[in-house]
This record gives sequence, C-alpha cells and structure tokens, in this order.
Amino acid sequence: SLGTHDTPRILTLLGTGHEGQHESKDWRAAYRMTEEERVRGLARLKAGATLLYAFPGSPTVYYGDEAGLCGFTDPDNRRPYPWGKEDTELIEWYTQLGNLRNNKVLLDGNMSIKYANNSAVIYERVKDDNKVIVAVNMSHDNFEFVVERNMFNFITGEHTSGRINLAPNSAIILC
Repeated sequence: SLGTHDTPRILTLLGTGHEGQHESKDWRAAYRMTEEERVRGLARLKAGATLLYAFPGSPTVYYGDEAGLCGFTDPDNRRPYPWGKEDTELIEWYTQLGNLRNNKVLLDGNMSIKYANNSAVIYERVKDDNKVIVAVNMSHDNFEFVVERNMFNFITGEHTSGRINLAPNSAIILC
C-alpha cells in the first residue's frame, strides 16, 4: 500500500513533497494543495499505483486514496470517504489497474529488473511465453528506452515498439 492511517495522505505527500510536520495542527488542517501540487501529486500517485499493481504480491489501497482524498496527519488522513465527490479520473485509473491484474503474468510471473537508477526503473514479468514490461520515470526529464517487439501499451490502448519516450512522473505497462 502507498498510504496508511498513520501517514499523511499519499496524494498530499507526493504533491507537496513534505509531511507538514513542522507546521501546526491548525495549519495542516486548513491546508489545501495548489493546482500545481495536485497535478504533480496525481501524476506521481498514478505512477506509484502502476508500480504497485504490476509488482509481485497483492496490491492494497488505503480507502480514499483511489478517490483523491488529501490531507496531512491525523485527523486529516482519516477523513471519511468522499461519496459523490470522488476524483472519477483517478478511480478509473485504479479500476484499469485492477483489471490489469487479471493478466496471468502479473498474477504469478517471474520478475527481473532490467534497468534501475535513482529516478527510473524498468522491470519485466514473465510467465511461459508471455511478457509484461513496466517502466516508471520519476525524474524531472523524459526517459527513453527501447522495446524490441510490438507490444500493447496498457495505458494508452495502442500498440508500440522501438523507442519509447516516458514523460516525467509517469509509468507505462506493455503487454
């Protein structure tokens, strides 16, 4: 899981880049992310969730993270679910990732890391003749890598091969 009831909401943490621990409880309770922080947080959350759902094991989501709940520490990180005010685009992202988990390679395929540095990782999940490639770029710059065969881009719904240009704070899953 990327978030828990004991930590700031993951969207807030990823968007602001800090836990707000040096601010007063009143300041943290009143704080609302700027549009720029929210956009950055959403991009990073989507990339992190992609990594989580394509990794071995069972992905878990702290309630409300899939709906875009924000907040620093208690009680903000324990706010009730925002029924009727969910971030529907984010819920669709999590739904799409949940559907991807039906891929037999992601259920129990072997994993091997093909590339990793401080801000990017590429790994493969393989089972029998099936392969899934996952790439995550958390840098401030585009990240380029090569895919040698035609693969389905689960994020865009298109087929791709050759040079892949991954934008900052983004992820891709190729099947």
